[in-house]
Amino acid sequence: TFLNSLLLQLDPSLVDLALVTFSNGAGVEMPLPSAVPDVRSRVLSRLADGDTRMGAGVALAHSQLLGPHGDRSLPQTILIVSDGVFKDDPAAAIAAAQADGIRVRAIVLSTPGIEAEAQARLDAAVGDGDSVLVDPLPEMVGEALQRLVAFRPNPGLFRSITVTDVVPGNMTYLDGTAHPDAVHDEEDVLAVVVDLG
Repeated sequence: TFLNSLLLQLDPSLVDLALVTFSNGAGVEMPLPSAVPDVRSRVLSRLADGDTRMGAGVALAHSQLLGPHGDRSLPQTILIVSDGVFKDDPAAAIAAAQADGIRVRAIVLSTPGIEAEAQARLDAAVGDGDSVLVDPLPEMVGEALQRLVAFRPNPGLFRSITVTDVVPGNMTYLDGTAHPDAVHDEEDVLAVVVDLG
């Protein structure tokens, strides 16, 4: 299956996982940091059932990432795996996670109960047309991983940094010797702009 292929592609030395379920509420089945093989085994042994409360699940996953075992220095992603039929509105929970710089992506493994309206609601809640994959084939794992880690602009992040310094009186700045290139003025002030985008 696609999900099995996706989990097999994750590098256990680079990824920490948690498993949150949202059948009839939300529960942490495997807290951070859980090993990739253990989460894979648990996911593959689960049966999808219950009264899908996606918003509660996203909120609980969000709290796991903000908790003591979530590493805020690393990119964080909530991956929703669902049949696409949900009983609550996850938009507020997704927006709260995104406001904290957490990516939210979704994989829908659809059932006959999914409707166009539910799909549209999920697309709108995630807020990015490239973040929801519906019924992906196993050969699409590479593309899915790219979407999971793709950069998403965040208004709270820096796009560039400008560093300024003064050349000491007993030194001379030689044009072209700063990397990246510096802007040098008559008062011996150097400015270097580092593009982070």
